[in-house]
Amino acid sequence: MQPQTKAHLLLDLLISGGWCAKQLSSDINSDNKLIDALLNEAIALREAGEAQLSLQLIDQALALGLSSPWFEDNRARALLLLSNRQEALKIWMQLSQTNNHQVAAMAVEMLCKNTDSTTDQHSIQGDELNTNSQLNALNEAIKLREEGKLEESIALIDSALAAGETSLWWLDNKARVLVELNNPSEAILIWEHLVAATNDDIGKVASEMLAIHTSKFLEPLLNICKQCNWQPLYLGINDLSVLLQLLQELSVSREAGKIELSLKLIAQAKELGFKFTWIKDNEARALVHLDRLQVAVAQWNNLESNNDPSLVATAVEMLEELNPQLESEKLENQAEQLLDDGDLDAAEALLLNALLTDPGHAGYRELLLRTLAAQLGGGDMLGTETRERELWIEGHSRLLAQFEHRLGLVRVSS
Repeated sequence: MQPQTKAHLLLDLLISGGWCAKQLSSDINSDNKLIDALLNEAIALREAGEAQLSLQLIDQALALGLSSPWFEDNRARALLLLSNRQEALKIWMQLSQTNNHQVAAMAVEMLCKNTDSTTDQHSIQGDELNTNSQLNALNEAIKLREEGKLEESIALIDSALAAGETSLWWLDNKARVLVELNNPSEAILIWEHLVAATNDDIGKVASEMLAIHTSKFLEPLLNICKQCNWQPLYLGINDLSVLLQLLQELSVSREAGKIELSLKLIAQAKELGFKFTWIKDNEARALVHLDRLQVAVAQWNNLESNNDPSLVATAVEMLEELNPQLESEKLENQAEQLLDDGDLDAAEALLLNALLTDPGHAGYRELLLRTLAAQLGGGDMLGTETRERELWIEGHSRLLAQFEHRLGLVRVSS
């Protein structure tokens, strides 16, 4: 039977029911377009209070060989309006097991919203009873989320999971709450886990949620790369976790000397709500390149108490690696302060001892020259090349004397 013929028969049904078609027309030339028009017509009928005619339209469509799982979803919604809750729940329970993940997700949502009485629970037997019991609790968590009671919602979800709830829909709903709480990084990790853990409907729903929120996350980061004339090597390029994409981009941009780009990406990720602790490690590494050692060290000190052993080990390693540099910076600051205070002898002694430990340290050498210049006249400013050479000769002489003094002390003590 041609689509136009089917459309005529369906239109006759609507006309006999006193309904003026809004979407359905006799010139529709494909079954797919006819199904879309029928669904919209069935929804319009239901919303206008014509639930019974909506059911008749669906039955007629099925009799004409038109098929869509959304017909059954709309049948359940019409039955609900006609106070036939039990039949509606049974339809949604069946649809929740379908391979069409969009239909299944909608069915679960409708079950959550409409399964709210003891009578409903006892209407479904066996394994379905347990599922329905979970749906009651899920319904409350979803309701709290929709009412903006996010902390209460996630507390209920965490309690349910701790109590042994095994339905993966709990995790999906937790991820949705986390997004609302501006913690998309943890939400994405949950959805990635669900995608990897199952090929069922929940995995497909999680995959869709990942696509939506990954896109929202990547777009502003890619814009920053474009503004900085940087061609991304990982962001939006491969199928890795979006968090791993970001970490790899941070690393490669930092190693390429694009420190400001790396920090801008980190700042944008934070603004987007990403709290992944490895981002803090990357931020500390970028700060080291800008000689902001104290801030970097404070960052790693905070990471030492993290519950990720590998991150803690990395933080400890970086702190140990930076310790000599930190000590040098601290000593230079002390020498600068002594120079500012006019305590030239103390500055000289401090710098000579430091140079005995690290003779090639350029900062110590420059400060010693300034100290000698101030002691010998002419202030702390270095003059001509000859003047600088004279100061260095004096500096080496005093360094040698300091070395001999220390060596003598060693001999005496031995």
